[in-house]
Amino acid sequence: MRDICAHHSRLWDRTLSIKPKAPDRDPLWLPPRVPRRDRIWIVLLILRQMLALHHAGQDWQAELEELLAPLTQASALRIRMGLPDDWRDHLLWDVV
Repeated sequence: MRDICAHHSRLWDRTLSIKPKAPDRDPLWLPPRVPRRDRIWIVLLILRQMLALHHAGQDWQAELEELLAPLTQASALRIRMGLPDDWRDHLLWDVV
């Protein structure tokens, strides 16, 4: 991820060669809730969980949702990012 961003490469539709590991025993992280681990969606979910305890996490989430909103209107783009149709209401994304 770092190298992709550092070299100004596309990340939004990239198939990640190194798949992030998520908790296998937690049913929230298993398919169909998180169907793919090779797209940006899994990384965004992990970051959201890491930032959930900090006030800055709310700001980050709101800014990212604003950035993604126009892109996710098209299902083809949503699929290429690995986002589910109801990504804003996803149990791991909508952390209180």
